[in-house]
Amino acid sequence: MRTILSITIIFFFVFGIKAQSICDIKITIQNYNHDTLTLGGFIGGDRLPIELIKRSKEGNFSISNAKKLPEGMYYIQLLPDNRYFEFVVDADQQFSISTNFDKIYEELSCIGSVENELYFKCLKLINEKRQEANELNSKINLFQSRDPILAKEAKDKLKLLNNLVIQEQLYFLNNAPKSLTKKYILSSKEPEPEEYNSNDPVQVNKAENYVKLHFLDNIDFTDERIMRSPYPYNQIQALLINNINHPDSLISAIDIVMSKILGSINTNKVYFEFCMKLISSPRPKYLENALVYVVRNYIQKGKINWIQKSDSLSFVTNIDKIEPLLLGRTAPDFVMTNENGEHERALLSDSLVKVLYFGEYNCAPCQPVLMGLLDFYDIYKFKHVEVIGVCSNTGEACKKCFQYAEANLVQFRFLADPEKGLDVLKQYNINSTPAIFVLNKNNQILAKNIGLQELYKVVNKEIISNSKM
Repeated sequence: MRTILSITIIFFFVFGIKAQSICDIKITIQNYNHDTLTLGGFIGGDRLPIELIKRSKEGNFSISNAKKLPEGMYYIQLLPDNRYFEFVVDADQQFSISTNFDKIYEELSCIGSVENELYFKCLKLINEKRQEANELNSKINLFQSRDPILAKEAKDKLKLLNNLVIQEQLYFLNNAPKSLTKKYILSSKEPEPEEYNSNDPVQVNKAENYVKLHFLDNIDFTDERIMRSPYPYNQIQALLINNINHPDSLISAIDIVMSKILGSINTNKVYFEFCMKLISSPRPKYLENALVYVVRNYIQKGKINWIQKSDSLSFVTNIDKIEPLLLGRTAPDFVMTNENGEHERALLSDSLVKVLYFGEYNCAPCQPVLMGLLDFYDIYKFKHVEVIGVCSNTGEACKKCFQYAEANLVQFRFLADPEKGLDVLKQYNINSTPAIFVLNKNNQILAKNIGLQELYKVVNKEIISNSKM
């Protein structure tokens, strides 16, 4: 579940701490049978343990330090199942937290910290709706590929539930307008467009554009305390996911993110690195388009002023390899030899869909993929779908590629070459095998580096799309 209803990402960034008044946080957990717990934060999408805390002789736990902790959000992780709860650290770092191991959120309370009294109320509201939210998430996952209409209904209900919880949280935070907790909750609040007719495409488009343009408006990107919480990262990720299925829409979302984070001097590096981490994966689709766009239009043009020229050049060199192989681009053709020693152009055919499989005869992970492709080919060979095996072994080992194909009863085209095998991998920017590319009838890239399960979905979608023409 997104944002406030299910905290999935918390980032923790430690700056230098000046010696000030002490940090003294007492933690009491009833029915907790272990003598240690973990204080931590989160960084780079992963939970980051900071300190192992041992039970005192009095039976409690204590976070004691002569220096203050950086203000922001932290978590306490418990044994044996690694459950955890978050708490807030502000300027006042002398307070006590108590809960019950069997009812963590129900009995979570604090004495001596107004911020945590407020924040724990927010957590309790989340916990009250958690089961309902989990049920809706299960429906979304179940219907995502089976019934898009039912999936959308569940998503709308989840969004409504999320908004109701946030409204209730903000209601009792009205008396604490300057609280850090209110900033956290506001950060998770999505903009609401004016009422519109959901059956009018023009009005729907206008409302969607409004939400997109103002999606991050409730986040104070200059506040380092917000930076040390999950909320801005959840919202950035949500904005990109909402626009993931079309490259132009994703690019405009990237520009919105950059306009927010680059002007925040104390936090821009952290947010930018997070964005680069998100878009540096080739999946889901079109993320590479965003990566290319950021490098070309921000890094290469010197707008990211803390990146050195040498590092910028490294980014550009990597993008030069990726850009020709973006989804929608025409895949490069190549010539290799078949089992008869004849040269063949790999992509010279009129197939509706071409599936390129790259592997080696002595590659252990390649074996199950090849076996899966044999079954795939049997199903689709009469539907104008072609599978082309490309064996990248070179030299004398190249001969074993065809022996391997024959031994495994490969019926689809199988190509290899004693000199060109590695060149083709380089041409397709493949660093490890097996690898699968899917091309349409015009040799444009539909998908790449996918597994067998996704292969069926991509091919079926393309066949259906062509049948409607």
